[in-house]
Amino acid sequence: MTGLPAGWWQDRAAPERWTQDGDWLLVQGVPAGGVPDLVAAIVARGGRVPGGRAAAAEPRSPLPRTAGRGVSAIATIASLTVREALRRRLIAALAVICLALVGLSSWGFYRLSHNSRMTSGEINGSLPEAFILFMFMFSFVVALSASAISAPAISSEVDSGVLQTIVTRPVRRSDVLLGKWLGLAGLLAAYTAVVCGLQVAVVYWVSGFAPPDPAAAAAFLFAEGAALLTLVLLLSTRLSTLAAGVIGVALFGMAWLSGVVGALGAAFHIQAMHTASEIFQ
Repeated sequence: MTGLPAGWWQDRAAPERWTQDGDWLLVQGVPAGGVPDLVAAIVARGGRVPGGRAAAAEPRSPLPRTAGRGVSAIATIASLTVREALRRRLIAALAVICLALVGLSSWGFYRLSHNSRMTSGEINGSLPEAFILFMFMFSFVVALSASAISAPAISSEVDSGVLQTIVTRPVRRSDVLLGKWLGLAGLLAAYTAVVCGLQVAVVYWVSGFAPPDPAAAAAFLFAEGAALLTLVLLLSTRLSTLAAGVIGVALFGMAWLSGVVGALGAAFHIQAMHTASEIFQ
């Protein structure tokens, strides 16, 4: 409601709670029978109620918002999601996994490029295959990480009651979901970019091999993880943390297996396997 004189509600001896945000006033705790009288008092003072009635007081009704407030709410929730990941040490866990992957791959590429039992032609031919194998393995790590960080994003806050205190404020539920997604997707994008960047640098340093287009590979890996992150985040709004995570990983494994079956069917000219893969995908 807008247009009221400044501080007018402070003089009212009433049970409702008033919160001012710019030109808007949010009223909470109004008894059911007192809504008409409150609306009449607001109109008499020159105020305006959205839709000509107390629409915002109704459950699940959209709250009035000024320009830019939705973007601010989404950015705030995304920032809080990143802070929560820091508090739960998710970023620290991802950093440990990153260092382990890069360290293991650097040792493997060093031994491969300095193998005295192989000719230079064999080494140059095996380095690209080894890099593709590493990126294929890292795709599983990205998918599992996306499922792990998104499964508790909504369901755990519903169980603890934290989310109930957020949705009672003038913030749309879609803003909460979008803010969560942006925060988690930012973490996943940073994780993918750091691992791929370090991997390319380490492989070039120990073996002299430079992949032709590492940015495209990193983009594909992030897109794969973002798709699973979106699915698991949506599942966590209806299911428990464990159920959402297990279903997301199971669907990812089934999709991966269907791709392998389709590739085998195309390679060995088995039309039934190729058709089954296309139907599942």
